[in-house]
Amino acid sequence: MESVLGRNAHNNEHTFGHWAHIAIAKHYAKISKHEVGVLKDKDPEELHETRVAIRRLRSAIHGFGAALQLPAQVNDKNVGKIGKKLGTLRDLDVLHSVLIKQHLPHLPSSEQKHFKDGLLNLKHQRQQAFQSTKKILRSHLYLEFKKALEQWLADAHYQAIAKVPIEYILADLLLPQISQLLLHPGWWIGTTISDDQVKLSDDLTPEAIDKILLEQGTILHDLRKAAKRSRYTLELFSDFYDQSYAIYLEYIKSVQQVLGDFQDSLVLAEFIQNSFQVNWEKDLPQFAQNLTQLRFERWQQWQNLQLQFLDLAFRSDFHLVLLNPTFDRVKT
Repeated sequence: MESVLGRNAHNNEHTFGHWAHIAIAKHYAKISKHEVGVLKDKDPEELHETRVAIRRLRSAIHGFGAALQLPAQVNDKNVGKIGKKLGTLRDLDVLHSVLIKQHLPHLPSSEQKHFKDGLLNLKHQRQQAFQSTKKILRSHLYLEFKKALEQWLADAHYQAIAKVPIEYILADLLLPQISQLLLHPGWWIGTTISDDQVKLSDDLTPEAIDKILLEQGTILHDLRKAAKRSRYTLELFSDFYDQSYAIYLEYIKSVQQVLGDFQDSLVLAEFIQNSFQVNWEKDLPQFAQNLTQLRFERWQQWQNLQLQFLDLAFRSDFHLVLLNPTFDRVKT
């Protein structure tokens, strides 16, 4: 396909290329802004903001891929490598925060003492992860990635489709993303189909929910990632839509949050199992009960979201909203 110089493709604020440039520039600027803070390692929010920006950049590169002619160093594989290193460190920070803020204050002193060695182990793991993070941010791969992306932003090149007005292709850009989300098998966990009707299993015990999460938590975690990718893509185009669009975005965000709580609880349980020399029932009965109760409460929230996303009218209306942008509302 014919390629075109980026200046010609994105000077017009109504083109596909223009919006691609805006998205990539925005997320790269945030990565650059927080990079020094990550290396100083004083505030965990610096790492969080950088990791989110890298994920959003990766989503933008994927979502706008048809329009982009990027340098060889700026590709999904390289962005994934960088994000993975930062992700390991961030996951340990989240684990520490969940443990210290959400669980330990609600445990009797007899159980808290069992966490001492585990917290030391967690601190050691984080030190190792931080060294890996510093290494990747000072690596040839990362420096070449930054240099190449900065050069592209200054003198961007695109595929010919970048000149197309965004109104011609916006729905085609978003609908496949949402269709992929809605087709995810995670929505059907804990449901049955009877007489052509989808029914939720609303009589599950906390123990039964624990069993489902242990057996199918990986699928729900993948749904969470799909929701996150969809949210990042949809947020790029909020200016093109009215309040209905924002409501669907909030639903997707809620799915991401609830499934994130499930995943955090599973990671925490696995960490304790691997790091603590304890018998759950004997040494940590209150902690085990609290974890089970938390999952039970989140399951109720999850089922409310399932009811929405498995409702035929909800799904149809979502597609209709995407098909009806209002381009005269856009401000760039």
